Amino acid sequence: MTRGQEPGRGAVPITFRVPSGWLPVPPEKVGAPDSVFIAVHERPDDGFTASITACEQPGCAEPEAVAAAALDALRAEGVDVVDVGRERVGSSITQVARLSLRVDGRSLELTQAQVYLSFTDEHSGTGVLLRLVLTATRRRFDALLGDFQYLVWTLGSDRARWRDRG
Repeated sequence: MTRGQEPGRGAVPITFRVPSGWLPVPPEKVGAPDSVFIAVHERPDDGFTASITACEQPGCAEPEAVAAAALDALRAEGVDVVDVGRERVGSSITQVARLSLRVDGRSLELTQAQVYLSFTDEHSGTGVLLRLVLTATRRRFDALLGDFQYLVWTLGSDRARWRDRG
């Protein structure tokens, strides 16, 4: 099921297992240089390639506020967003949203699962918010959600230095 551990490139030294069927891609190659990790699914659906992305936000922002702001940012870009649900577990937030947008004159119906995790450096007290996002067509979302949950479940950090704020 996994390709082995993949390192993140950000401030928090994270590791996780990439499920089979997912291919890591250099963020710069797909126009997302601020991401610390991107994987795309090997089988596109209706011309759309599902992705898993990881980004970091420095500081100690509240995950719930950042999660709400992420949906607002999509709306500001002209994406029709339906917030399906948000759940807090410890210091982390998970939310699911349905997205409707037009790309190159074509309608896309997508679903995103977003996970926000807070980490604090034990030595400096510096905080980092890690955002993990699965984006897939609505038709494929349920089939790919287990892969995303597995990646999140295998997430680890240098426990000697960083701790989950949960």
